Amino acid sequence: MEIIDATRVLFLKGSPEEMACKHGKLMKQGVRSVVDHILYGVGVGSSFARNRWFFGVIESAEKRLLPFMDERYLREMDALAGAAGLEREEMRLANFFPELFHCSGFALTGAGDQGRPYLSRACSGLHERHRPGAECRRNGDAARQRHAWVNVSYAGFVGSVTP
Repeated sequence: MEIIDATRVLFLKGSPEEMACKHGKLMKQGVRSVVDHILYGVGVGSSFARNRWFFGVIESAEKRLLPFMDERYLREMDALAGAAGLEREEMRLANFFPELFHCSGFALTGAGDQGRPYLSRACSGLHERHRPGAECRRNGDAARQRHAWVNVSYAGFVGSVTP
């Protein structure tokens, strides 16, 4: 992890488990804070306001999304939970949390000169102190190297939740 222009930047590479281990160890306190805020702050509070159990709503969203999830993200969530000292289910529920709220996003396929896909998503609701800033990630192994990308997100998230 480096501080670049007052922004924390994580440089993660390797398998989902390797990236999760680094993320969890370097951001352990922030990961716990984000999960607590989402599940036991926003979540429980919204249960009373909506008269629906928050965890059940997230579990329903997770169930609908699982058939479309790349297993690498699930492996990373599970390993991140272990590295940060959380329960696997807490990490998964926190990572599926954005699916319940009003985030803005778009996806384009076949765009540009080379027909590349583009994705953008903006989500707010977590405090600035929960952000690591950016993660420069390179996923894969020697046999199957994947493209590097930058993910502006919060501690504990393995997907893109741009603040």
